[in-house]
Amino acid sequence: MPRKYSSTRSNAARKIAASQLPSPCSICGRIVTAEMQWQADHVVPRVIAEAQGWTQTEIDSPSNTAPAHRSCNERAGAKLGNSHRAKPAAVRTVPQVQRPGIGGAHV
Repeated sequence: MPRKYSSTRSNAARKIAASQLPSPCSICGRIVTAEMQWQADHVVPRVIAEAQGWTQTEIDSPSNTAPAHRSCNERAGAKLGNSHRAKPAAVRTVPQVQRPGIGGAHV
């Protein structure tokens, strides 16, 4: 299910990132300007930061926010999200069998 973001937090992150423009894209390194389609990117992705126990304040801090091209950020987010949601490969199990001559009756 998609995560819902607070408009207050996303607006604050966008203002922080906008204050850094023009700036290199946090993903590809090419320049991002205010005239381009861009987004505020979390340098350490939210899903990773949450898994490491970061607070919302730490996740949305200015030091973890940077401008990124919209296409770069959406592509990176899709890759991370898909890998995060992917189900682990099925583990093959080998049935346990009694080895001959151990614990059984000898005939």
